[in-house]
Amino acid sequence: MQQLFSHYEQDFNQVCEKIKTSLPRYRDESISHDERILLIEEIENDLEEAKAIIQQLEFSSQNSGINVKPKITSFNNAIREFIKELESLTGQESNAGKKKVEPDEKIQFDNITINNLDHYTVEEDLNDLREIMEYEDDTEHASFTRFLKKNKIKVAISFGIAILITIIIIVLLKVNQ
Repeated sequence: MQQLFSHYEQDFNQVCEKIKTSLPRYRDESISHDERILLIEEIENDLEEAKAIIQQLEFSSQNSGINVKPKITSFNNAIREFIKELESLTGQESNAGKKKVEPDEKIQFDNITINNLDHYTVEEDLNDLREIMEYEDDTEHASFTRFLKKNKIKVAISFGIAILITIIIIVLLKVNQ
């Protein structure tokens, strides 16, 4: 379990390093206004990712019995410092961390509809299952029967062409005699 916590710590430190390198870029006079806006969004996304790592760490620590409260407090303080620095650079309040995710928050799927899955129907799926169950006995006879059922039209056309060719050959032989 300690290894898992060290993994969370590594992830958090990587995100923090990314934020630390991004914040000074905002001061760079050579970047455009649009680049600054993108940079702010990138930093805020990184801050959200850092908060998510902290939430994962908190959740994992609840069942482990290992006390990681000091580490979580330290991580939260680091995020608050980054937010303060971002706000001082931009002169406006940051959106990072404004939406607090409740642990009991659930995703609602009540109003979701699935439209047009390439005209797929449940009946097609059931037919596939019926065919599999119908042909579980995989002897040569069952395989031949399954082939004939799946390829009725092809077999009928091939048989018709063979009869037609036979008739043509017979007629040509009679004409040549």
